[in-house]
Amino acid sequence: MKRYITALVMISLALCLMAESVNDGSDYGYKFLNIPINPVSNALAGKGLNNPSNMTAWMWQPASSAMHSYRSASASHSNWIGDTAYTALVYSYARRSSHIGLALRNLTYGEIEKRDDIGSLLGY
Repeated sequence: MKRYITALVMISLALCLMAESVNDGSDYGYKFLNIPINPVSNALAGKGLNNPSNMTAWMWQPASSAMHSYRSASASHSNWIGDTAYTALVYSYARRSSHIGLALRNLTYGEIEKRDDIGSLLGY
């Protein structure tokens, strides 16, 4: 019985350690596309120096959600250079003892031309 409990504890510990290794894709190739969600974090260059009453502050600084109790949702859409557009849907539920948040982010490039080796247009 001790072996089963020890094995269960070791597997749980391994799963907890693996849960922290989330890769958002911007670590390697597209680091410059890690666009801040709202105007406050955009003005601060996404450095995580957000006001704790800002509902998206938990994305940059997870400890900021422990100061208030709130439930909120938001949607934002930003047009960027050319056809590039950024859309975000955020839900946040915080109590002083716990927090749960969900963020769905989408970055679209619009229409990108496909060309062959010679440079002839193949389509979009």
